[in-house]
Amino acid sequence: MRFSSIELDDSMRTLLHFFITLRAGIFILLLWPVFGHAETNLKVVTSIQPLQIITNDIMRGVDQAEVLIGPDQSPHHFQLKPSQMRRASRADLLIWISNDLEAGLKRVQQVLPEGSHKLELLPRLGLSDQHRDDDDHDHQVHSHPHDFDEHIWLSPDLLIRIAGLISEQLSKLDPAHARQYRQNSQTLSDALQQWKQRNRARLHHPQPTYILDHHFLSHFERSLALQPHDSLRDSHDSATSIRHLRQLQQSLKQHPVKCLLVAKMPPSAQARQISQQFGLKIQPIETLGHAGKDQSTIDFLDAIADALVQCR
Repeated sequence: MRFSSIELDDSMRTLLHFFITLRAGIFILLLWPVFGHAETNLKVVTSIQPLQIITNDIMRGVDQAEVLIGPDQSPHHFQLKPSQMRRASRADLLIWISNDLEAGLKRVQQVLPEGSHKLELLPRLGLSDQHRDDDDHDHQVHSHPHDFDEHIWLSPDLLIRIAGLISEQLSKLDPAHARQYRQNSQTLSDALQQWKQRNRARLHHPQPTYILDHHFLSHFERSLALQPHDSLRDSHDSATSIRHLRQLQQSLKQHPVKCLLVAKMPPSAQARQISQQFGLKIQPIETLGHAGKDQSTIDFLDAIADALVQCR
């Protein structure tokens, strides 16, 4: 059987088109790990939900991080369940604030697999000495010495630096998605700058008035240029001295405030007593996020700003 020249041309054209399509498909498959959105094999675990939120913002389009300590648990005194220990033991990267804040993680670090990586944020930020001096100066009017405030994730300024550290570490461990991590980090940094400018104006006309159950909001106050406020206690588990309680009561008589901010519900007996004595509204601040709620970093900060608006 003979083919006409036209039939032969059509046959060759079809065959040529097939090979061109095949080569293009192979090329795309080879480039997909670099430019696509395939999940990474990197297992990232964070200590607390706020760090999971910011890590997920950076890993958007690639994968998601897991978290060890839920919002209903204290990072100071938590006891990990066997399931949480297993989750930690599979981590390629563990991210936490500091060995002082999450003291229980010292045991977790011992079960990490060989070759896993650890990112302790606070030492990398170089804040301890400088900010402790600033905090002491801010609160010296009340003669209330206190420990360094480790709630660094409440500051939009520090969150930008934290995002950079996490993005840098992820890019080293997962270079195939480094471009995505850097783009997401830059997008988040721009959004945090805009959030800061917008909420500085929002919270300054007028400024909220409050005291705190304990010292946990100094980094947020510094970023938003808010007047620093006094607290009932130095830290979450410290007691209030009689001397400081009397100073605080005298200050509230001379300079009334609207709210008593608490980072944990229900409030302590002392917080309830002070709120009743001076007619203060007890306003919770969700410093560890919300259980079962999908949040972005901006959503998390919005919730804090919204709570402070209630104290004007």
